[in-house]
Amino acid sequence: MLAIGGRRLVDGVLSDPLPLAAAADARVVLSLGFFGGLPRRVDRVSRLVAQTSTTLINNLMQARTEAAQARGQKLIGLELDLERPVSLWETAAMPALFEAGWRAAEARLLDIVAALEAAQAPERELTFIE
Repeated sequence: MLAIGGRRLVDGVLSDPLPLAAAADARVVLSLGFFGGLPRRVDRVSRLVAQTSTTLINNLMQARTEAAQARGQKLIGLELDLERPVSLWETAAMPALFEAGWRAAEARLLDIVAALEAAQAPERELTFIE
């Protein structure tokens, strides 16, 4: 949490880890999210809190993805190839996450371009022949 000008600011993951609703009218959405790693052992209260909150965040992110797909949005998920599991609260991992996101976007670039081109193409009427 950070205070600026007397206001407390928190990371958006606390309210919505994958805010796909912000792009509800978009036909193509690039989704960059990752499931948070869970503690290996729950041997103290802080790890129990971390496990509970991470589980809730992971489940919410999955539900947001499924809802967007049900609305007919084309989601292109960018999967982060990380060298090790990263906690949702591990801010020191940001440079590695940035690099992993860059690599993931490059790996899916052809899919991204194709989806954007398809989204801009005029919709064709379907004709059924009996």
